[in-house]
Amino acid sequence: MFDRAVGLALAPGGLLVSEAKEIGVVGGEQNQRIRRVAFDGTVTTVAGNGDAGYVDGPASRAEFDQPTGIWADSDGGAFIADSFNYRVRRLDASGVVSTFAGSGPVALPTDQGEFGFPPENVAITGNGSSNGEFAYPFTVIGNDQGYLFVGDAAAIESVNPSGTIGIVAGVPNAAAYRDGNPATARFNFLSALALSPSGLVVGDSTCLRLMSGTPSMLYADGMVSTLAGKCADSEGVNFQDGSGSQARFGAVTGLATDAYGNIYIADGPKARIRKASSQ
Repeated sequence: MFDRAVGLALAPGGLLVSEAKEIGVVGGEQNQRIRRVAFDGTVTTVAGNGDAGYVDGPASRAEFDQPTGIWADSDGGAFIADSFNYRVRRLDASGVVSTFAGSGPVALPTDQGEFGFPPENVAITGNGSSNGEFAYPFTVIGNDQGYLFVGDAAAIESVNPSGTIGIVAGVPNAAAYRDGNPATARFNFLSALALSPSGLVVGDSTCLRLMSGTPSMLYADGMVSTLAGKCADSEGVNFQDGSGSQARFGAVTGLATDAYGNIYIADGPKARIRKASSQ
């Protein structure tokens, strides 16, 4: 049984599932765990003791607080966006959990917004530092060059192999909507990420966007454009198939791509899997 299965990653031997706790629910099971679903259907816990907290170490004793996005690497490990710990954690192939990037909360819980966002007047420091801060890391994905891309509240951020954080586009705790170059582009909430031949596909709450450019340049040579949906829409309200701006999403809660350039979208509030065709 699962409580709130948030993230999925394809890994050797099966699927890795990050399982958080429903926000706003008091009591009951925390289920702050990373689970594995083997290809034969067997479910096991691979990290987390079920308590909400922040503890590195052996997987059975490690603690997470709202683990959301997860990405499995080619070495048999995984990276986890540990949202309420404001860090990216690493689960290695030997079963040890460590902190890969992020130095913890930037604001007191009483000052944070509904989903854990810090106020706009709070500085998010450490850009370009291995001791940098996240505003609210929710989704994570990696590339062949060893870089991670993190959907950090209202910004796309990169993390290099040594854990140094850099902003690719957007401002973490200043939600807005604007297409354009990385320096001026703005996002509302980075809810999902996927790599495609065209660039970095971005689920921005109620719309689908693209960060084009060269992966080795961390997309800094590209542009942000809107592919489909209405950005800054009321989440969970609208649903409509169609081309580009005619389409409407309840919310983009998951993304996947194929070799042909098609994009598959989990529209959570509308309980549907959608497809954005490359044709």
